[in-house]
Amino acid sequence: MSWLRALPLVLIVGAAYFLVWANLEHNKLKITVESGRILFEPAYIRLRVRVEPDPQNRALAMGIVGDSFETSSLEQLEGDRARITRWVDYKDVPAGDYTAVAQLLRVDGTTETVRDSFQVIGRY
Repeated sequence: MSWLRALPLVLIVGAAYFLVWANLEHNKLKITVESGRILFEPAYIRLRVRVEPDPQNRALAMGIVGDSFETSSLEQLEGDRARITRWVDYKDVPAGDYTAVAQLLRVDGTTETVRDSFQVIGRY
């Protein structure tokens, strides 16, 4: 009889565990705008890009794209020997709405792309 009383608690804990596990990010590529979501121009933007090492990884393209300004860079990766975290800094970014983009290029031709957004507000 006591196991019947414990059954709802077991079901609740099990469901909570499943929801937490299902929401964990399993991506091999992540991008974060560390400098903030809303900044004043001329803005200093700092991106953190995390790439899980994998022998298939060959290159990483990173950049920011806006209506009137964009910049990017391409970095060759050493597969499973590449460092996991890298930071990219952009100075004097003008006002506008932006998307930070990172794209991982693999040996087999597949890609993985992640995005994050931020806004730079004009002072005048």
